Amino acid sequence: MKLNRDFNFLIFTILIFGAFLRFYKIDWGDGYFFHPDEYHIVNSVNRLSFPTQMNPNFFSYGSFTIYLIYFTKLVLLKLGFSVNYPSVFFIGRIYSALFSTLSLFVVFYLTKRLTKKTNISMLVTFLTAITPGLIQQAHFATPESSLMFWLFLTIYLVVSWLEHKNRKLLYLSAITLGVASAVKIVAITFLPIYGLLMFDYGKIFSKYFVRKVKSLFMIVALICITFFIFFPYSFLDWEHFRSSLNYEGSVANGSQVVFYTRQFINTVPIIFQFQKILPYSLGPALLVFGLLGFLVLAQNIIGAFKKIPSFQPEDELNAHMSSYFRGNRVHNKSAGDVIKKSLPHAVIFLGFVLFFLSNSLLFAKWARFIAPTFPFWAIFTGLFIDKLEATGKKKLANIVTITTIFVTVFWSTMFFSIYTKKDIRVSATNWVQENIKPDSLFLTEARNMLEVPLAGNYKKVTFDFYDLDQNPKMLNELSKNLGEADYFIIQGRRIYKNHQRLAAQYPLVNNFYTNLFQGTLGFTKLIEFTSYPQLSFVGMSFEITDEDAEETWSVFDHPRIIVYKKEYNLEKEKLLSILKGR
Repeated sequence: MKLNRDFNFLIFTILIFGAFLRFYKIDWGDGYFFHPDEYHIVNSVNRLSFPTQMNPNFFSYGSFTIYLIYFTKLVLLKLGFSVNYPSVFFIGRIYSALFSTLSLFVVFYLTKRLTKKTNISMLVTFLTAITPGLIQQAHFATPESSLMFWLFLTIYLVVSWLEHKNRKLLYLSAITLGVASAVKIVAITFLPIYGLLMFDYGKIFSKYFVRKVKSLFMIVALICITFFIFFPYSFLDWEHFRSSLNYEGSVANGSQVVFYTRQFINTVPIIFQFQKILPYSLGPALLVFGLLGFLVLAQNIIGAFKKIPSFQPEDELNAHMSSYFRGNRVHNKSAGDVIKKSLPHAVIFLGFVLFFLSNSLLFAKWARFIAPTFPFWAIFTGLFIDKLEATGKKKLANIVTITTIFVTVFWSTMFFSIYTKKDIRVSATNWVQENIKPDSLFLTEARNMLEVPLAGNYKKVTFDFYDLDQNPKMLNELSKNLGEADYFIIQGRRIYKNHQRLAAQYPLVNNFYTNLFQGTLGFTKLIEFTSYPQLSFVGMSFEITDEDAEETWSVFDHPRIIVYKKEYNLEKEKLLSILKGR
């Protein structure tokens, strides 16, 4: 797979550009940290003390990411660097950006093995480099980018083994899957991929069957050993690990609905992802052409395996399979040729389906759950274009290529604009400090990591709207807070969007926001701060109002902040009557 000098320069440029998109503004938030999972990970890192206390006491994720950050921190301290509390956040974000960048290498060489075409491989790598969802995940100190790297490296090694039959590659893939599982245990959904290695037609030859079983046993053993090395307290602290699994499982399957999963009530799996996640994380071109590529890939795999029995009579087929699995070369078109050609595509297909469906069919459908599958859509798009070229539709392939590049670049540029501006919460705080007098009382929404205003000599009272309908007695507290507050600030779309959609289930919260927006609570809208994806050039401006996306797409790095000012007070009885919807 040697590349000429021009191709080397071009792929290098793509990789550098992809790295730039991931590392740029890695300190987003301007000194504040708004992603709750980042706090959980950093606090787990700070609980460690080598070698006496290495239990992170945090099992929502695997401990690979936590250990990586911790030992990096130790090395930096040993080298004389000062590593304060915020620095640990940045170490985690740097690793996310690094793993996301390294994934581009893997995607390039994986696509090269699948298509044998450098131009398609570079196109897929470029599309992966500019995928908005991957750029966003790379800016969070969370494990999704690392998980993606290890999963795709696993696929690459399995596909390489299918081509070279070097067993070391197969066992190395088991190690990388073990690491992936220690990043997030959901990676174990990839395990059935190895079942493809047992695939056979005709008679089962005992000694080859036994050899395959031994290989499969070794693969499972290596996965388990690697998993234990990088996530030891999943065994050593089994009770807490099991308790965490039970809790996370109940939240994921919806048997326990918590405040941060209300957006998923009454939503339909798969449809939700195609409406609320993929259009924003991929852009329309990657979504449409990636879906077409997926369907073409599925059709090709099914078609190839359906034809196998027709190539040779059963006895001849069995004889051939015996020869094939001994590694002998067969020169005529045969079942072995079809298997050899189709299995790499089957690995890609199965890897995507296993991970995407296992995460999409859950009650909880956060974007991060399917984020590691985003590169598959670029690969599927590349395979679709490759198919068009192979069937003589060169002009159509060119149209699809140009359209995909243009639309995805446009979409990605709009999203990236978020990181070229000051964080919206900082901008809102600056405006408050410049325009609102000190000692003013702000009523804000609870359950955020931080609330605007982030600084200044102001009084802040937070109210937990999530509990209002479960505890109607809180209406008196809310009435009191509204009577005393000078301003009310909406911190993001989480509460009003979710509860107005579920008005019948949460009538009190719905009544509050409906009347707030209508101006019947004595408050009027003073100013709104947004940082929607946008692009302006030659006098034209394009903006995507993305509040309808899955909420974690916007609430962490570009929420909508709305400031309301009190114009008059309502009598308590009148206010309570309005809040009760009477």
